[in-house]
Amino acid sequence: MKALDIRVMWFQRALHLWLLVWLLSALPAAEWLWEHPVSPELGDPGIVSGLLHGFGVWMPSGAAVPVAIALLLFAVIGAFKSRPWWIGALTWLFFCALTDRAWLANNGGTWLMRNALFWSIFLRVDPSKEHGPLSLVPIQVLRLQLLLAYAITGLQKLHGTTWTDGTALGIIASDPTYGPSLLPVTPGLCWAVLLFQLTFPLAVWWGPTRIVWLAAGVVFHLGTAFWLGIVDMAFAFLVFYLLWFPEEGVAWMMRSLRITSTANTT
Repeated sequence: MKALDIRVMWFQRALHLWLLVWLLSALPAAEWLWEHPVSPELGDPGIVSGLLHGFGVWMPSGAAVPVAIALLLFAVIGAFKSRPWWIGALTWLFFCALTDRAWLANNGGTWLMRNALFWSIFLRVDPSKEHGPLSLVPIQVLRLQLLLAYAITGLQKLHGTTWTDGTALGIIASDPTYGPSLLPVTPGLCWAVLLFQLTFPLAVWWGPTRIVWLAAGVVFHLGTAFWLGIVDMAFAFLVFYLLWFPEEGVAWMMRSLRITSTANTT
């Protein structure tokens, strides 16, 4: 299997595993998220937004829990095997409907995954065929989505003063929603985050710097997951890292797996 196919397969599995964990964590709060949502109801959707809004448009308003259970089943299928395109399309539509219903609970990771689920409809893993220009489009769009997310968030941080003067993380850590702080908060951490986000879109195009920036990103996102408690957003970004995983690393892992498999059968 080609390195690109392996990365796409890993991405699809991780994407559905993220969705599975997200649903399992959300279902206990289904009453407040979807059945009697705390989030104010959105305005009348238009034609396109109505497709994504789902409930009360092309699905019954009270069908949120059955939809979540169906989505849970789709996530299990996608986490362990390739799914047909129509399941991919329903997965995207159901996820959009649920996140629209509970829009106050959304974060950057939620919106990132809405895009990921859409483009994953068109992803294919077929080792017997070469990837043509059209089959590469969703892969490249997803790869660029990660770079765009970093660039925009980095540039937005430059508009205010709390990131540039180094106080932003201290303010966040003082909020009991995210606390208690488990790391020493210094201005240097704020500047390191800015440097990482603004340089990531350039650094990943070259092999040596890609490895360093991906490793830094893993540390950064695990920090936001376990220090700030924004677990779903942190792992949403890390899912996208699989599409940028170096081909040399994929080849090394496949050789290691083959050697291990051969050793176990002899």
